This record gives sequence, C-alpha cells and structure tokens, in this order.
Amino acid sequence: MDIAKLDRFMQARPAPEEGVRWLAPFEPPLVLEGFAFFEQDGAYRRLPLDSDAVFSRAGRAALTELGTNTAGGCIRFRSSTGRVLVRTRLAAACAMHHMPSTGQGGFDCYLRRPGGAWRYAGPSVFGHGETAYTAALWSGGDREEKEFLIHFPLYMGVKASVPPRTGISSGSSPAMRVALRAVSTKWKCGLIFSSMLR
Repeated sequence: MDIAKLDRFMQARPAPEEGVRWLAPFEPPLVLEGFAFFEQDGAYRRLPLDSDAVFSRAGRAALTELGTNTAGGCIRFRSSTGRVLVRTRLAAACAMHHMPSTGQGGFDCYLRRPGGAWRYAGPSVFGHGETAYTAALWSGGDREEKEFLIHFPLYMGVKASVPPRTGISSGSSPAMRVALRAVSTKWKCGLIFSSMLR
C-alpha cells in the first residue's frame, strides 16, 4: 500500500529552499533544550558519551543504543517567519515495524500565537529509507510573531557532524530567546545510571 496515494498529507514532498535562512539548533537566538550533555560531548543524545563504556561493561549495550536517541530534545524560538523547515541527517534509516518513519525519525513542530495555546503545526514528512532530508514543518504564510517548538525524533539519532538546521523565511527575525533552561543533571544521572544497571 502506498500511503501517499491515500492521504495527500503523508506525501514526501520537496521543501522549496529559496529565501530560507538556515540556523543550527545551538545558534542564538534558537534555544536547544533536552540535551544535558551537549556542551560536554557535542552530540545530540540523551546520555553522555562516557556512559557507553559503563553500559557495555555491565552487559547493557542496549542502553547505549537508547542513549543515542534524541527523544526529549527540542528547539525553541520566536519568529515572524511564514514557514519553518528542517534539514537533517539521521544516524540510520528508519525501520521499526510498529512505528512510522515520521514518528521514529521525524521532527514535530508546534506553534503558539500571542495569548494562544500551543497547536500542532506539522511533522517532517520524508521518503521511506531516507537518512538525509529537508522537510517543511509549517508553511502558514502569515508574518505575525509566533513561538515555535520543534521536537527531535523519538527513536533515532541525528548526526552531530552535520547538525540539523532550522530554516525560516529570509527577512523574518527570530526574536528574543525563550527563557527556559535545561536543568543540570549531573546529580540526577548518577541515579539514572545506577537504576539502569540493576
């Protein structure tokens, strides 16, 4: 079955890049959250790189694989952009039997207008088996300032050597940084690691 024939919203379609300004997730005024060890390791992952050896010695190599997933990571920013795109290179092709590629390796976008509630804006839709893609997350067209929240993939890593990029309309300005900070997890990680090794 070809889902793209049944649902036009699930078609992998090229995202026009004309007039797009690309920003890395760690470039101000974008705010990267959910990766407590990014400054230390320079990697988009849930667990620090030095945990891999600990898990391997404990016979828990599966935890290393799960630690490379980017679930919980996100990018926040405000902008008057009329569209939001994402460009990324995944660690591998999506191949879960119980989850679509958009859930395993896709980015999700939410937006909030002034005084409004968060609303789902869209997923990154990409071709089956693709590991590198550029996708439109939202293209509403209006130039009102909005707050955006882009969630990283759930069960996939993204290549740090080719950082994912967020694209916004040229001429629109990402405004002030959103004042949310990641909680220091140095103390909490000891608890997480010890409970995972039991």
